[in-house]
Amino acid sequence: AIRSLVRSGRLGTVVTLSASENLDPRHAGSFFRRWQRFRRNNGGLLNAKCCHDLDLVAWILGSEPMEVSAMGGRRIFVPDPSLPDRCSECPIRERCLYAFDYAYYERNFRSFHSLSDLCVYNSDKDIVDHESLLIRMTDGVLARFELNLFGAEETRRMEIHGTAATLEADFLRGSLRIADLRDGRVDEIGTPEELAV
Repeated sequence: AIRSLVRSGRLGTVVTLSASENLDPRHAGSFFRRWQRFRRNNGGLLNAKCCHDLDLVAWILGSEPMEVSAMGGRRIFVPDPSLPDRCSECPIRERCLYAFDYAYYERNFRSFHSLSDLCVYNSDKDIVDHESLLIRMTDGVLARFELNLFGAEETRRMEIHGTAATLEADFLRGSLRIADLRDGRVDEIGTPEELAV
């Protein structure tokens, strides 16, 4: 639906696109326990987690990245010598946001056999916990993408600013909103039928 709206000209000329993904504590913590915690296994967290988001940006715009600038790092999931290597041995387990939750992992990551109760802070790893990209597309659109592994809730959102309207999408809630620049009209589009443009 977003791609159709962009291609239809409803937004006018697209100038910027902003997309983001935030992971909640249990989902985020899983990346520091599984095989994805090493860049050598996945090409880095953006490749492992966000390649689909970045493909969507290019597909929606019908354009390819021409220049990319990126910054990121690890500020939350850093070693803590006061904690043990495993959640099962940890004195703060009951109050730790990232404590190993066996039922959650069984339900969501059945295919991963490398799961363990590794401490997300002290596990051996080399991936980032946040990253921001600025991308100049071949059609001149300036796109931004941001990933955070310490969100209060799971989110996946996109905003597209054009010369005629602004589009806001929330992929997890299934909502789409278009605000017209000329008359201020706002169209809320949210059911599967309405999204089938």
